[in-house]
Amino acid sequence: MVTQDRIMLNACLPSELTDLIIDQLADDRAALNSCSLVHRSWVARSRHHLFSDILLTKKNSDDILTIPPPSAFSSAARRLMLAELDYLPPGVEHFRSVKSFYLTQAQARPDTIAMIPALLSRITSFELNQVVFDAFENIIELVCSLPCLETFTLFMSPWNQDFNIPPARYRLPERLHTLNFVSPRLHVFLDWFNELETLPPISTIRFYGVAESHIHSIGAAIKRLGRTLQHLTLDLLDHSYADLLTETIDLSHCPSLLSFTLLNGWPKLLQELLYTHSKHSSLQRAVLTIYEGKDDIPNLDLLNWFGLDNLVTSPETAFRLTELTIRVYAHSLISTVTRETVESQFLPRSGARGLVKFVPERQRALERRKTLTSPVERRSWGEQIAAEEEVRSISIYKINVRTVPQSDTATYPLGIPTPSTGYNPLYDDKAPPEQVVALFEKWVSSYYDHGDLSSRDVTKLQYSMSGYDQSKQPTTQTMTPAELDSAASLTSDLNCETSLVVSDFINLLEAQTNTLLFDSQVREAWGFPDFWCLYGEASIWTCVYASWYLEKKNQGWDKILFKSLRDANHF
Repeated sequence: MVTQDRIMLNACLPSELTDLIIDQLADDRAALNSCSLVHRSWVARSRHHLFSDILLTKKNSDDILTIPPPSAFSSAARRLMLAELDYLPPGVEHFRSVKSFYLTQAQARPDTIAMIPALLSRITSFELNQVVFDAFENIIELVCSLPCLETFTLFMSPWNQDFNIPPARYRLPERLHTLNFVSPRLHVFLDWFNELETLPPISTIRFYGVAESHIHSIGAAIKRLGRTLQHLTLDLLDHSYADLLTETIDLSHCPSLLSFTLLNGWPKLLQELLYTHSKHSSLQRAVLTIYEGKDDIPNLDLLNWFGLDNLVTSPETAFRLTELTIRVYAHSLISTVTRETVESQFLPRSGARGLVKFVPERQRALERRKTLTSPVERRSWGEQIAAEEEVRSISIYKINVRTVPQSDTATYPLGIPTPSTGYNPLYDDKAPPEQVVALFEKWVSSYYDHGDLSSRDVTKLQYSMSGYDQSKQPTTQTMTPAELDSAASLTSDLNCETSLVVSDFINLLEAQTNTLLFDSQVREAWGFPDFWCLYGEASIWTCVYASWYLEKKNQGWDKILFKSLRDANHF
């Protein structure tokens, strides 16, 4: 008799289906590890994704490369990065399936330059990241010896000597279509590039950190590329180059241009370029990233919104933009530049509101970081900007936290000792149990007049329940039940983080606060970010008291920046 269990053991999915299922988990390493343990038929496909990105360093290269071929690493690897290795270690020759190669933080020796084309001739993407060369010709020789190369990225890789290279000596790979550059000597490459008799069909160029000395060379390169150029990204080092760029860059030579992105530029520059080249029938996407102006207000008032609207919507304009994005870069997380500010003040002036977008640059960068999950992507500058056009302010080797805001934090979660005169309905033994939640809701969301806060006199704070400003309604009373439920969990029990702020944990919380805010080693590990302590001047006493406590402790350290928010309460 055939049992149900026996039927299940004999049943199996076709390998094509299991491969498709595993492919959907390509970015989930934990799931891939589990899949590799399910059945031996699942191992190969799981390894195909688990070992697709290999990073070799001084610490791990021997462990990986001494495995006899064909190893799971060499068979599955499609992207290979060498970090802080000045040579190609023995065993790299077995990584024949690699399509993308990244050399980072190294000194390019002559034997390395000769071995890369010999061992990795099939790579289609090549990145030099902080690699030091003896001469500019070494870089050209290396790039031109990779016949299958499609994307070349040069990130802050200097050379010691500028030799005049005869243009006829080298030819760029015929398949090369993308150039990504961050180099203070970009003009040296472009001057050589512009002298070549024939050019590959380069369709995408992204030049970051463009200086004044680069602009004329960039203009000549754009003219040379002509119809093949489809995507152009320029990142200016300084706003003052905007006028020179407008005079030099002539996009009329590029009728196939699909997208143009200008980072750190003036709005008038993008607008003038659109006016000047309004006959581009192919242009679909234009992006401008600008910075805050005076009083944290974006320089969007420099845009002629009515003129822009007429240009975009006029039937006489040849191009049909499907996306016109204005990105505003906020210098700090406490900036007043918000989507609401921009959309209420500036976008109503434009009739083409469906096209114009406000994208907070810092938030966009943070969201992009979350999607960079594989080992190589987290370290490859070229991969980051290719994955999403014009990514700016993203660290390459580690995520640098630039600003840490602490918003209206009370004494309890910081472990700060509270005065005996302090009041909190949650700990009021005299309050009827059935009224505690209502009392806490009113207390935490009311507005309080603490008098002259500049005195830093804690005895003047409104500690009691009756000290709130009766002319203003508590915030929770202006919200619908649905809004309140989505914003907070108001409860009288300890089934939430409230259980961590009872007396048993106070010492632990205080030690944790001291470590995070005042420990130099922690600050260094985070990249020495700015810590901001923000508090509402009309908040409950616990928040104002906690901020003043930290401010006093911060004296002589200058590790925390403080800012009070006028008329703001806790909720």
